[in-house]
Amino acid sequence: MNITFLGGGSLRILPIVRALLQTPEVFDGGSIRLVDLKLERAEAVGRLISRCPEYRNVNCEVVWTTDLDRALDGADLFYLTSAIEREPSDTLALQASCEYGYLHSDQLSINGSFLAARAGNMVMNFARKMERCCPEAMMLIFANPVPVFSAAVTNYTKIKALGICAGFGNHRWDLPRICGRDRYENEWNVVAAGVNHLSFILRGEYQGRDMNEVLREQLAVGW
Repeated sequence: MNITFLGGGSLRILPIVRALLQTPEVFDGGSIRLVDLKLERAEAVGRLISRCPEYRNVNCEVVWTTDLDRALDGADLFYLTSAIEREPSDTLALQASCEYGYLHSDQLSINGSFLAARAGNMVMNFARKMERCCPEAMMLIFANPVPVFSAAVTNYTKIKALGICAGFGNHRWDLPRICGRDRYENEWNVVAAGVNHLSFILRGEYQGRDMNEVLREQLAVGW
């Protein structure tokens, strides 16, 4: 398999690739292509991958480049990891959401609208490149709003897209909200299964207490 990562200088790519390398046949005879405007960042990630213990058992090439067209040629999977510029719309949208009672997020929200407008053309241009260079490949989209971008690509190009993000960490926002606190709390330690915005909490604790006990206290009042 040939996988192209746009935003290849992101350190979040390292654990993703290490997990994939545990199944050596995935990359047998294939390549990991890291694309980044800052080539030195992609090179750093590439050299870290090549030094991982999992890489020793895999017949796979790791390359880094600034040439997206070249990296897409013959790709089986294109992973868009580049983040979209968030400010000043994120701060302004948060203020408006607090004032008028809207839920603040990067998805179907005030700020999600600005992010979609800011990067929509870019994402669609990537899909058009894929139509030319690797029409059978799938696009994975990490950048928010993932439902907007993935739906646009799938419905209006020949490329199939899947939005996937670090949704398994959303519980550190969602659980505090259930408890009446609209903030991120790092004290929630949970085991979650699933991907994207469809993850399930299996078990956990909050400040040393069983998570279910804490939630039952909150859910008994006002729910």
